[in-house]
Amino acid sequence: CNNDLVVLFVCNAGRFDNHPYKATTMSLQRELLKKGCDAIIASPWPLDALMTTKWFQLFLEKWIDEALTVSQAVHRTNNELLNQDFDQSKYLALNVYGNPFKKYN
Repeated sequence: CNNDLVVLFVCNAGRFDNHPYKATTMSLQRELLKKGCDAIIASPWPLDALMTTKWFQLFLEKWIDEALTVSQAVHRTNNELLNQDFDQSKYLALNVYGNPFKKYN
């Protein structure tokens, strides 16, 4: 993988499923972390496709321009959008997996 950060806006990409033959779970983000990704942002349920571009633009401003960590940038982006007229369930579902302290290099 060799990526600093992966953002998955794909439906249910942050969901964990029970493994059919083992006492564990399976997930896309778990596999990406195993392959070397540092941090992943994903949602356990589908997001509004129109929200993703607005959310991503704000997130990048905070992560890159303001030099925040991934978790700080996700939190501040969510808080900024919280004050607008959007369905919160469509964007506040984004979770950080892996290294929440990752900064843009």
